[in-house]
Amino acid sequence: MSFMGRVNYSFKSKYLLTATVRADGSSRFGANNKFGVFPSVAAAWNIKDEDFLKNSTKIDLLKLRVSYGSDRKSSY
Repeated sequence: MSFMGRVNYSFKSKYLLTATVRADGSSRFGANNKFGVFPSVAAAWNIKDEDFLKNSTKIDLLKLRVSYGSDRKSSY
């Protein structure tokens, strides 16, 4: 059994933030820890939408993205 929740936020369509939490249930986690929680966060910057690149004809899309996610099981 799994559950997932995601929240997306955009400011001026240039600055993007995503937060995700996934909870997975498995008998392999043990009798007292049936669920594991795995959070992640990502941020992106649409550089193409900045004033210094808006009129560029050579660049169609340019985005910088960083993300972090936990792969370790946090039980509840």
